[in-house]
Amino acid sequence: MTIHVPNAVVAESVTAAPSGTRRRAPHDLRRPFDWIGNEAHLRRLIWRNAILSLVTVGVYAIWAKVAWRQALWRSLRFQGKRLAFTGTVREAMIPVLIAAAVIVAAVAAIAIMKWLGAPRPPVPRRSLRLFAAIPVVFLFGLAAWRARSYLVSRTEIDGLAGRLEGSPLGYALTHFATAFLTPLTFGLIVPWRQAWLQRRLVGGMVLGPHRVACRGIDARRLLGRLVAAFAAGAAVYLAAVLAVAFSPLAPKLIEAHGKGTLPALSAGEVALLAGVGLIAGLAMAAAGAWYRLGMLRLLAAATSIDGHVLRLDVATSDFVRTAVVNWLMRLGSLGLLGCLAELRMVRLLVERLSFEQSQPCD
Repeated sequence: MTIHVPNAVVAESVTAAPSGTRRRAPHDLRRPFDWIGNEAHLRRLIWRNAILSLVTVGVYAIWAKVAWRQALWRSLRFQGKRLAFTGTVREAMIPVLIAAAVIVAAVAAIAIMKWLGAPRPPVPRRSLRLFAAIPVVFLFGLAAWRARSYLVSRTEIDGLAGRLEGSPLGYALTHFATAFLTPLTFGLIVPWRQAWLQRRLVGGMVLGPHRVACRGIDARRLLGRLVAAFAAGAAVYLAAVLAVAFSPLAPKLIEAHGKGTLPALSAGEVALLAGVGLIAGLAMAAAGAWYRLGMLRLLAAATSIDGHVLRLDVATSDFVRTAVVNWLMRLGSLGLLGCLAELRMVRLLVERLSFEQSQPCD
């Protein structure tokens, strides 16, 4: 059997492996996850899925997502045990079909009301949009919970399926309330919003025989990062606006805006405008990655597996560089290489995630 002691270096089977069988690779007990995947095979799968999704105009994307999850899960070991994703294409199609049915029903209802000549409600358009956003925000929170619950329940460890405990309504209400408080607090509630939501998602997970717990996250430690990231983003945006305002593009853009038409730009002017936008996007992506790393570190420190606290020890430069390259990859491929970006980030986090202490936390 395997003894789970975080400060042990390697765990091996006590009994000898039967003759003719392949001995399981040693597992470093200081780390919850091991990477055992063939990256070349995964990259070939990513490119094949991207090409097929492009050729089929997105129809193959559902099959591609299921195949990618199965391959990625097989590339990981959790506490020395193989992971398996048991989700199916049929299950993945259900939310897509439900969303399509809702859209069709809404469009049909609007068309019928116009055909019947129903009067428009005497409500300002802004108020109408706000009222319409209330159930949508709540449903988004409910959908996020259901999506995480589905992934956990379709994750098997040595044949044991996981589950997500807790109340989906509680998560959806937290998501709803904090979403509307965000503009009222000028975004300062964002660290607490993320901490509360992640605690509900992470703290309720049971992965096979292993229970995951998440104590309170000290969101105050993120407030400084949030303000710094926001200030950096605002400075980058202002610099981009000033660069365009003092460039030869400004008169054409102002004239086109006044006429309500698209500006007539040369190829060089389009390249200049795209370059300014790209530089601004890169700077904002770097600031956002720096903030997310702080959140991930605090989340890891607040999370324990079977009582053993986690630690994320990844260099800021490595994380920001990976996140920025991933942003460029997604932008340049119009999202088709999103799985490749996910692969790069998963490898980085798996190799840097470890147990913090040798004794179980209380």
